[in-house]
Parts: sequence; structure tokens; C-alpha cells
Amino acid sequence: MAAKLPVLSAEQIAAALDLTELDYDVPEWGTSVKLKAFTIDQRDQILSACTEKDNTIDAKKLIRLLVVHGISEPKLTLDIISNKSFAVVERIAQEVMKINGMSKEKGPSAATVADVTF
Repeated sequence: MAAKLPVLSAEQIAAALDLTELDYDVPEWGTSVKLKAFTIDQRDQILSACTEKDNTIDAKKLIRLLVVHGISEPKLTLDIISNKSFAVVERIAQEVMKINGMSKEKGPSAATVADVTF
């Protein structure tokens, strides 16, 4: 079957807006937050920061970094996140993973992250 979309130039692809954002309600905080998609480099930096010498992922670091870097508004810090409810932060981290294709359903490159249990 032939492709239905045109072939674009490299410049057009570079300019394409594919980094989505979405509003996510956090009723416990009485607000919504804006979650964002990561670039490949951002995802790699987060995973590198959480990967131990034995190639396991430190779930404690991962959950914090997913939330701090996955929320674009308001800008939160590790200090703020560290003092919030684990259940709330975990739920936000799971949503960040979902919008960034970091779940088992999205393919093998995400499987190691999706296997992390918080």
C-alpha cells in the first residue's frame, strides 16, 4: 500500500511539532499540571541518571526525575517532589511514562523502564 502523506524535507521534519503537552489534574494539590513529551536526548539523560553500574534502574531516582522533568508548568524541584505524597507523585510519573512511550505497550525500547515497580 502506498503512503498517503507526502515526503518532507529534513528541514520540514525538524520544524514539525511532535512534542505534545497535556493538562493533567492533580486533585490532591487542587490544581492541574502541564505534562510534556521528552525529546530523545531528554529521555536518554533521565535514564542515564537512573541507571546503576549493574545496569539496573534506580526506581527512586526515576520517579523523581520523571515528575520534575515531565512537568513543564509549574516548574517543580526535587526538594518539592521529595516532600509530596508518594501515591500522587507515582501517579504523575506513570502518566509521564505513558505520554513518552515508556511503557510495555509502546515497544521493546521502553520495556526496561516499564518493568520498574515503584
